Amino acid sequence: MENRKRKIGFFFLSFLPLSCLPACTPLFVPPLRQTTAAPVTLDLAGSAGLRRRGEGLELSLQLSQVPEAGWLAVQWYSPTNRLLTSESKWIEPNDVGLSLSYVLPARFGLAPGDWRAVVSSEDAFLRQFSLVIDD
Repeated sequence: MENRKRKIGFFFLSFLPLSCLPACTPLFVPPLRQTTAAPVTLDLAGSAGLRRRGEGLELSLQLSQVPEAGWLAVQWYSPTNRLLTSESKWIEPNDVGLSLSYVLPARFGLAPGDWRAVVSSEDAFLRQFSLVIDD
């Protein structure tokens, strides 16, 4: 009988630490990745943005950084989220500091709502400008 109690006690004490193992999470320190520089992208910092110009809208952009030549495109959207028109200009790296102006013609009429101009370069989204017309 004493031998049996000893065996039960041995098994209990042996399996107690094993039953607690899944509850322990080992400390894992991931290896450090090699640092890589962020790619240089077209930067529009300092752009004046979208404003009302008579019966139309004007988008003023400032090219702060131009890493490579390509097309800079602007798509105009009405408050109903309908694409009205688009326009593109070719830009080059030596155009840094250049101010560009895009105009939405008055023929589209400025209905009340949120007007948007979406700027992209080589099919990559850069920035969206918006202006709310209240009248």
